[in-house]
Amino acid sequence: MQRASSAEEARAAMIAAYFEWHARGKRVALVSGTNSEADAINDPIQQRRINDGELDSTVLALGMGEQRLLVGDTVQTRRNDPRTGVENRAQWVVRAIRDDGITLVSASDSGEMRGVSREYALEHVQLAYASTVHGIQGETTDAAVVGPGVDAAGLYVGLTRGRHHNLAVTVERTDEEATAQVAETMMRGTTELTMQDAMRAAHAELRRAARERDVQASAQWITPSASPSRGGPSL
Repeated sequence: MQRASSAEEARAAMIAAYFEWHARGKRVALVSGTNSEADAINDPIQQRRINDGELDSTVLALGMGEQRLLVGDTVQTRRNDPRTGVENRAQWVVRAIRDDGITLVSASDSGEMRGVSREYALEHVQLAYASTVHGIQGETTDAAVVGPGVDAAGLYVGLTRGRHHNLAVTVERTDEEATAQVAETMMRGTTELTMQDAMRAAHAELRRAARERDVQASAQWITPSASPSRGGPSL
């Protein structure tokens, strides 16, 4: 648990956590209480990545609320689209931006790749360095940081996303008050959201397993190169 003295300090701590794990090549989930709070974290992260030379702001597409979407950004699709195979709340990294559409690759280790139109992006794609708890259900990351204002279900789900590290950031005057606030929040019910979380996680695992089977099946058709003949040329 990490205590902050204000919402601004808590937000800064979450942004710092993103860059700490990003520098290690690791993925971190930042969980916010509201969409507006997530946006207040997403925009500074994107801008800092531009300033650091990680993102090129000269090639862009527009997302929800006319957010800039750049190659390398972490984004989330917000509507199921059977034509392209994208799902609501799935997380992606922008791989390419062209006049005729945007290529997305799964932010998880599944390697799935999809293409969406610029029109779809304008209505249904948003930055997702940080998101509400609904946006990270079923996701597993290297680390997770849960910000203030998250309810009981959000705190529970958020603090079970990280494989190696999970942290709650809370705004209180003292460490004792911070501990009491987190404990009180965790005592509230979480059943409905955690059931949805489990279902989405199961679907993600099934998709990953299916992809691995396809790769293994393809490998069976690859035959080893024939060894050179030692008995002279063959006809």
